[in-house]
Amino acid sequence: MNNIFAKRLRKAMDIRGIKQVELVEVTGISKSAISQYLSGAFVPKQKNTYKLADALNVDPAWLMGKDVDMMKKETRGEYNKTELLKAVLGDITMLPIIGTIRAGEPILAIEKVEGYFPTDSSILSSDKNYFFLKVKGDSMNLEFKEGSLLLIEKTPCVENGEIGVVLVNAHEATVKKIVKNDNMITLIPMSSNHIHTPQMINLEKQQVEIIGKVKMAIKQY
Repeated sequence: MNNIFAKRLRKAMDIRGIKQVELVEVTGISKSAISQYLSGAFVPKQKNTYKLADALNVDPAWLMGKDVDMMKKETRGEYNKTELLKAVLGDITMLPIIGTIRAGEPILAIEKVEGYFPTDSSILSSDKNYFFLKVKGDSMNLEFKEGSLLLIEKTPCVENGEIGVVLVNAHEATVKKIVKNDNMITLIPMSSNHIHTPQMINLEKQQVEIIGKVKMAIKQY
């Protein structure tokens, strides 16, 4: 029974295109519990079975291994992941996840998008553009760990003390606390690793492009 549930849960997730982190967000079931269901270690109780079935838009009896149609009778037809998330979470926007940003490349080029993440539309301004940037390295690990997702609002305007995404001399983007003073800009790391030190840049001598500012960080486990 455990293996049947695990196989069908994984099959439904694959067909629906829903990752484990999204299933956690939609159902409220812990990541560790879902991991145990996927491994076949445990079968959820009825309450969580129905939550999973609703989130994946499948018949709970099918999920439990019964010989029935996978789709719910009342919702058979084309499945739309965004519409399901809206129904469960409210008004959401699927924002792209970008792994890296380099000078001369369009930020939202299709080949640069690693996936999408559901975001509450109420925290977004309709006249702004947003994307998620995946943290690499430990230069800001006192604020967010490597692998975290940062919600970035595209803007060239960042106030002193805000954390922004910056391109220096056309290299890969870096995330740092920003302090500006006349023709100088200082990029300040917030790290437990003392190898990272503040970088003072003369804007008259070096090229600096502010891509945007960090609005929110989402920790990845």
